[in-house]
Amino acid sequence: MGIIRRDAKIREIPVGRLIQSYEGSPVFNEAMREVLREKLDGNLVMNIFDAASKTDIEIHVAHTKAPSALARLIVEEKTRFEVIGEITDEDEILAMIEERLLSKKFRLVCMANGDWNSIRTLSTLEEDVRCPVCSSKMIAALFPTDEEFVKVVGKKVAGKPLSKAEEKKYRAGGLTATLLSTYGKRALLVLAGRGLGPTAASRILHPGLTDKRALLKAIAEAEKEYARTRPFWGN
Repeated sequence: MGIIRRDAKIREIPVGRLIQSYEGSPVFNEAMREVLREKLDGNLVMNIFDAASKTDIEIHVAHTKAPSALARLIVEEKTRFEVIGEITDEDEILAMIEERLLSKKFRLVCMANGDWNSIRTLSTLEEDVRCPVCSSKMIAALFPTDEEFVKVVGKKVAGKPLSKAEEKKYRAGGLTATLLSTYGKRALLVLAGRGLGPTAASRILHPGLTDKRALLKAIAEAEKEYARTRPFWGN
């Protein structure tokens, strides 16, 4: 089963949103490999650039009142799916975003007693996330590779003192647990978004946001903002 139906019309496919949804995935990497190695004549492109830089090819700039045939396709694509930068309402695109989010894996750790630690795929979880041992809803959601947090919770439960770094890690995990205890699986759906930590998730989630479409659009908008601002974080 492909990502795009065989009978889909090219003009109705929001390419920009597809790229944003699958960037970095195996599907995206394979598509890029096929385009660059099999579809694109790299040598011809380089020859054209070389000829242009040596002025062997003249470049003419034409100013027109109406977009060219190629530009018109780009403009129509932009206005059809990203009017004023808003997320498209197309069900198919939102479904793709949801599928990506649901495939995310989390390490779930019970903060009440530290007696449950499991790596789970989001799609396999119930709406109400609880510890299967003690039924607590204080479940921290972490990266699957974060094994240190389990030790930190163990020390906290045992009443042992935590270092400053451990205390910081414990508080961060506690924030995700608070979100899960309040919003359940919806909180995990937001945390599965690219660049969306507990602070960003807490800005998105609120009791009135129960509509799945609205939630997915909010996640996509937050991911878009993250992608826009990320290059400036190191400055």
